[in-house]
Amino acid sequence: MSRARRAQQQVEKALRSSAERELERKRYTAAVAERQFNRVDPDNRFVAANSSVGGKRR
Repeated sequence: MSRARRAQQQVEKALRSSAERELERKRYTAAVAERQFNRVDPDNRFVAANSSVGGKRR
């Protein structure tokens, strides 16, 4: 196998790994948001859903 092909495979592997880590972070963030949402009293969920974006208060 040529050096160029090995280098290309390493780049592809690094990109795949990075994408997998990013997806895992997004899944974790979504799970945290869902748990926070579910802790809110159902009568206040509309307010809770609209008062927080990305974990920051508006």
